[in-house]
Amino acid sequence: MKNLLTVKVSFAILVLLNLVLIFLLVVKPAGPPMRGQNNDLVDMISTKLKLDESQKSSYEALAKVHSEEMMKLDHRQMEATNTYFQLLKSDQLDEQEKSVALEKIKQIQGEKIRITFDHFEELKLICHADQLSDFNEVVDELIPAILGGRKNNSPPPRDK
Repeated sequence: MKNLLTVKVSFAILVLLNLVLIFLLVVKPAGPPMRGQNNDLVDMISTKLKLDESQKSSYEALAKVHSEEMMKLDHRQMEATNTYFQLLKSDQLDEQEKSVALEKIKQIQGEKIRITFDHFEELKLICHADQLSDFNEVVDELIPAILGGRKNNSPPPRDK
């Protein structure tokens, strides 16, 4: 009898928690677009370069376009990587198909690097001459993030 009461109370609590969660998901207003890391990065770069309002407006438009392009490429890269790993399910692994799938991933990664490089070239063009030394410092700070969070490509230290 006591076990039945415990089950009923537990069930009621779970139902209540689910209702609260659903309420929060439905009522929560959507945040502004491009918030989070991208906007933090745009703000950091704008501040470090001491962009004026006109420059900042131009840069925000550039950053939005760059972000949209990168999201499309990220999606394509996820699909291509999934296709590549799906090849593992084949009974007979076709080396040609494997090579083509890997080349697609490499091509997309190359596009991402080129688009990011072009993006920073465009940013450099909106900078005034007195901002170029700050631009070089910003580039030095961003390279680790572009490379995946590491300052060089050396492997992490081994545990002894």
